[in-house]
Amino acid sequence: MITRAAARLAQILALTLTLALAALASLPQPARADPPAQLIGSLTLTHPGKWFGGFSGLAMAPDGGSALLITDRGRSARVRLERQADGRLIGAQGWKSARLLGTDGAALPRERTDSEGLALLPDGRICISFENIARVECRDRIDGVPTIVPGVREFEGMPVNGSLEALAVDEQGALYTIPENAPARDGRIPVYRRQDDSWSVAFHLPAQGGFRPVGADILEGQLYVLLRSFGPLGFQSRLMRLPLAGGVVERLMQTGPGVHDNLEGLSVWRDGDGALVASMIADDNQNWFQRSEIVEYRVPEPGRVEGALPPSFCEGLPRGT
Repeated sequence: MITRAAARLAQILALTLTLALAALASLPQPARADPPAQLIGSLTLTHPGKWFGGFSGLAMAPDGGSALLITDRGRSARVRLERQADGRLIGAQGWKSARLLGTDGAALPRERTDSEGLALLPDGRICISFENIARVECRDRIDGVPTIVPGVREFEGMPVNGSLEALAVDEQGALYTIPENAPARDGRIPVYRRQDDSWSVAFHLPAQGGFRPVGADILEGQLYVLLRSFGPLGFQSRLMRLPLAGGVVERLMQTGPGVHDNLEGLSVWRDGDGALVASMIADDNQNWFQRSEIVEYRVPEPGRVEGALPPSFCEGLPRGT
């Protein structure tokens, strides 16, 4: 039972955190962003529906004019996006949401609703990774009945709130999934790849301090990984790029505490001018003191990043020249 004093203390702490986040978010630019990724802008999302919020996965349309989203409560959402002539987001309209279905055709029961990663296969199917019961499901339509992708024994032993957080697919249709907090014995984070109907560890990400992988996407042979850290002053985000064929690993950006909210979903695409854009969406955990937002950065072309990490960043990844 929560006492009245404890509830009041919780309210005070929440208000203090809100004020700290608001002050930090008002900074003109990220306090610790690594060059050369450049912040394009952000858009706070709102909707009166009780289902709204908790966004954990994002797939941007090729033209940036709409997006498919999933929440960590087993729902999908589609939305039209309005942009200025320079590409900056200015509005979100026409929301359509539905519950994700299970293999029985009914809405997913609560214990199976923690949907986190989202990836669109080349054949049009939609795949989603789940965290509470670690698994990957694929379906022909977002509102369709899924097929569960056979997993591996390692998935069964992953922590309930730290398993298959990120999901991506390459141009050949191979799936990649990354657990948020299921390291190997030496602390490295495994990146699982499903190819030829079986999962294997493609390579490992080493521990990144307090940062944990929460989102991923693949474009033109490059794996982009979004990582998150949380501290007393708010969330920090880090964006990495890894060439799947081998080569230099790049850190594209890192934000200071509270600059953005809880960024979890990632979608990388090219705008009308051919520039690379990394779109990220924040999970507000359906808390009044957090915000759902889409944040976008303009990303440099591969191989043009100063201060790239050494090849040893990822053990097991094929080396390039």
